[in-house]
Amino acid sequence: MNVLERLIALFGMAVIARSSSAREFESLYANPFEARIQLVGQLAPRTLRLDIGASPELFRVDSIFKVEAEFFTLTRLRSEGNLKFPAETADYWFGFTGTYTPAGSAIDLRIRLAHISSHLVDGYANARGQFERQLPFVYSREFIEAIAAYRIGNLRPYAGVTWVWSIQPRYFDRLIPHVGFDYSVDLGADCAVHVGHDAKLIGIHGSYAPQHSTQIGIQQRYPSGTSAGVALYRFDGRSIHGMFANQAESYLGLGLSFTY
Repeated sequence: MNVLERLIALFGMAVIARSSSAREFESLYANPFEARIQLVGQLAPRTLRLDIGASPELFRVDSIFKVEAEFFTLTRLRSEGNLKFPAETADYWFGFTGTYTPAGSAIDLRIRLAHISSHLVDGYANARGQFERQLPFVYSREFIEAIAAYRIGNLRPYAGVTWVWSIQPRYFDRLIPHVGFDYSVDLGADCAVHVGHDAKLIGIHGSYAPQHSTQIGIQQRYPSGTSAGVALYRFDGRSIHGMFANQAESYLGLGLSFTY
C-alpha cells in the first residue's frame, strides 16, 4: 500500500467513525408538523390523517451542523367503507431546516424556515360539487421556527417559538409558543418505546387556545435502516389543518408510521 492509498484509507476510517458517533436532532415525536410517513386512524369521527413527507440532507459541517430540505403534506380523509377514503383537505409544507447538535453537549437546536398552505379537496364537496360545511379561502403562511431541546438521560424536554411574518387570513396571530417533551426506553438493540407530548398556543384575534398532541408507541428498526412503528395518538385543540384552523378538534387515534 502506497502513501496515497494509506491516506485515503485513514480518511475513510475517520469519516466512518465520525458518522457513527454523530448525534442527530431527532424529530419531535408528538409534534404533528414533522416530515414523516404516518397514517392515523381516528376512532371517532371516522376520519384518517395521512402524513407523507421527507427531509433529504443537503450538507453537513463537522457532524454537528446539518441542513435539510423539508417537503410534506398533511391530509385529512373521510372513511366511507369498502376502502374508500375521499380526501377532504390537504396542507402543503416546504422549507429548509438547520440543526445544531454539538458533541459532548446535552443541548440540541433546530431552526426551520418554511411555507405552508392549505386547500379543500374534492372529497369535501357534496354530490353536486358544492362546499356546504366550509367554504374554501386562501390560507398560507411563511414563518421561522426555533426549537431548543435539552437531553437528560432518555428524557428530552424542549421549548421554542414560531414567528409568522406573512399570513393569510390576517386574523391569525403571528406568535406561536411551543413546548413539549420526548421520552424513550430501549427494549433491545433495535426496538424502543417512545412517549411524547407537544403543546402550542394558537392565537386568533389575540385570543389564544392550546393545541395538545400526545403519542405513545413502539418502534422497530430493521437491518436495512428502515423502521416501522405503531402508536396510540391523542389530539385536542385547534385543528392542524389550515382550512379548519379556527375550529377545535378532539380525537383518539391509532397510528402506523415508517421512517427510512
